[in-house]
Amino acid sequence: ARVEKEFVRDVLEQKGKLYNIPACHAYTVLATYLGILELIEEEERCPDSYLLACEVAIEDIVSKRMNVVGGISTSEHFKPDGVLGGTPCDRVNEACANAYFMRVCLKLFWMTGKAKYVDYIEHTLYNVGLGCKNPRDTFFTSYYTPIQGFHWWKKIHLTTGTPCCPASMSREIARLTDVMWAKEQSALYVLLYNEAEMETEFITNKGNVLVQCHMYTDFPINGEVTLKINPEEPICFGIYLRVPAWCETYQVLLPDGTVQKGKKGEFLYLEKVWEKGDTITVSMEMTVRLLDGGESFPGYKAIARGPQVMAVDARVNNREDLDGLRIDLQRELQLHSADKQKLPDGWNGNQIYSTPMLEGIYMTPFAHTGQMKSG
Repeated sequence: ARVEKEFVRDVLEQKGKLYNIPACHAYTVLATYLGILELIEEEERCPDSYLLACEVAIEDIVSKRMNVVGGISTSEHFKPDGVLGGTPCDRVNEACANAYFMRVCLKLFWMTGKAKYVDYIEHTLYNVGLGCKNPRDTFFTSYYTPIQGFHWWKKIHLTTGTPCCPASMSREIARLTDVMWAKEQSALYVLLYNEAEMETEFITNKGNVLVQCHMYTDFPINGEVTLKINPEEPICFGIYLRVPAWCETYQVLLPDGTVQKGKKGEFLYLEKVWEKGDTITVSMEMTVRLLDGGESFPGYKAIARGPQVMAVDARVNNREDLDGLRIDLQRELQLHSADKQKLPDGWNGNQIYSTPMLEGIYMTPFAHTGQMKSG
């Protein structure tokens, strides 16, 4: 009864405002919504309001309780509108909360088919999700992942350490195969872009046909993706390709030489009789854009490229006076690949960029920063 009142009726009446749910940590709130979604799957007579409340809750988080790097929670809780912390002392972006957020979004995609839920997962994953793991040694975890300041790394073994935040995000990273692909009776979905392969069967009048699909890409370093389709015999089925919400230009070269274009935030649907060795070539623009600091950080901006938010690491730039940096909004919004020799010895990752907006400064993806005890 309490769950129905506070997590369904109250949230729908208030159009969100999750901070009004009393005495609940952010990850507990999301775990409850995950339970509601699982109940909907098991019980045929669940009211429509249950699913609607879950969708309203996620929109409340994304629009009002999420940091620019896709992380949620301040001191493990949701705060009132406009109250988002960003420094280590604010204890922001708890790994458990981020992990549960990704899991709820995946469940909502499975139940609604809405591409935006995969966009939400991608944004969290490529920034604060991977950012809470030290690229140099993933046993080192940042329980809270600040936007600015130092990452407080702690080495926690996944089997002998505290079975909480380190295990939660590790679990979601290990489950990424659940987010890579999806399948319905007559179609295959490509949701996230990464080196991967899968096989499945489609039912035909003549029996089951095995289909293998291989994906080759250096994403997110670039937006080129090759999909090779290998059915054991020619078969007609559909393929839905997710066009990321950040992508301004997305086009696909088909096996017959024709080109189709996709619209950001939607699925591009392809259907044909696929034959062994058919190849699809995807070219997506890794769109560079400015993200606004919003109500919590008025006047602040962040630069993003594709799914990755960029950041300035003190060790990469060999300077500690980062607080005085200012983005020059009069300069052109561009990111240029920089010389990888500029990265410190032992740095894990090879993405480094310069921008006219920050003269003489090098930027790396947020998820790569802090690995050498720098902000």
